[in-house]
Amino acid sequence: ADMVVSSISAAEAISDAAKAARVLRQEGALVVRQACPPAVADTCRQHVDAALQFALESSGEKSSAIEYIPWMERTHEHAEANHRWFSNVDSGGFRRDLRLLMAPAVLAVLSHVLGCIGGALCESLGDPELCELAALVSDAGARAQTLHPDTRDGDVDGNGGSEGHSLLFTCFVALQDVTEDMGPTWVAPRTHCGAAHEALRAEDPTRFGAEWGVAAPVVLNKGDALVMDSRVIHGGGGNDAATG
Repeated sequence: ADMVVSSISAAEAISDAAKAARVLRQEGALVVRQACPPAVADTCRQHVDAALQFALESSGEKSSAIEYIPWMERTHEHAEANHRWFSNVDSGGFRRDLRLLMAPAVLAVLSHVLGCIGGALCESLGDPELCELAALVSDAGARAQTLHPDTRDGDVDGNGGSEGHSLLFTCFVALQDVTEDMGPTWVAPRTHCGAAHEALRAEDPTRFGAEWGVAAPVVLNKGDALVMDSRVIHGGGGNDAATG
């Protein structure tokens, strides 16, 4: 059966941080609806579009809606710019992981989202630190990623312990409505443990689905946030949309 990711409102995430933290601990993923006002998301998207275009031009590319240009085909200056602005991402053709600076439009989104989930993160992590700040851009033509965890867990008892890795959470904030044909993130809740990771790596390709269920797409409205334990098994979907 498909594994549906739990969701709560921004108001509930603020008023009951312990509940949000409990869901994250038990399920490894949570959608917070309207964590950021749509108007703030619009402004940030405009900033990201401009920053992406600058980074692409600096890297010798005209658009992100093309196959990734191999390193050996870039000039030294273009390669340096690419390394400065972009992180590696699985299935990189038509998909970019753009590093962001602390611009006002970005800080506005951070302020709203942390106002919603900051309590839950503190409940989970104690004194959390920001490790990475980026925009993940998927254009029409992006291929679906294989399911994977971003970090592995040494825990094999199925309880989602943190043996082997410090806890790390990823938060995706939708800067536009994300429909299923646009390639949203597919998530398999409760898979932030070694037993699920072992099943995913098994030679039998049907074992993971039989034991842990089928990952489901997380469709988001503008301003929604998907908070995810980095050990949860997930993958970006293929973008089949005509636009967006």
